[in-house]
Amino acid sequence: MKRALAAGTVAVASLGAAALAARAWAGAELTRALDARGVRWEGRSEGPGHIRLTGLQAPGVQIAALHADLVRQDVLVTGVIVDLRQIATGGGPPTGGAGAAAAAGAGGALGVRARAEGVELRWGEQPLAAGLAGELLPEVDLAGPGARLRRRGDEVELRLQAPLELGPLRAAAEVELRCAPDCTA
Repeated sequence: MKRALAAGTVAVASLGAAALAARAWAGAELTRALDARGVRWEGRSEGPGHIRLTGLQAPGVQIAALHADLVRQDVLVTGVIVDLRQIATGGGPPTGGAGAAAAAGAGGALGVRARAEGVELRWGEQPLAAGLAGELLPEVDLAGPGARLRRRGDEVELRLQAPLELGPLRAAAEVELRCAPDCTA
């Protein structure tokens, strides 16, 4: 009986060690995938089953913090600023075709779900929308006051609503942009 208990304890300890190794591997895969896409970060902290990166930057994108729960395979990014102008002029992360597959593959291959809170869309220094939140992986679906950004495969849809004031005239303006892979307004 003692032998069985001892063997069982060793087996449980081995499984625990394997689980910790798998979580460490997932954290290393996450940082490797971000690094391969040109994402840099200023701070990093880790604990059992989670990793937190702060001050992330890539061309056209800034992220205040990324928190990955390696047990639930869930990622939350907060404080995101996306410069659509920089991305549109080719100075940002990949936006279509193989780039889209690579972006989704960074987390999708591991079965990771990612969501965002506090997303701001800009065109250079001009704010377009703020307060967006929603899913990033497996597909992008962000919404907030007066804006929605969706991505399904190679198709991107952006809708913006804003008040328009021209002297004494006031109206509501709505812009819809669809790209698959070329854009139309």
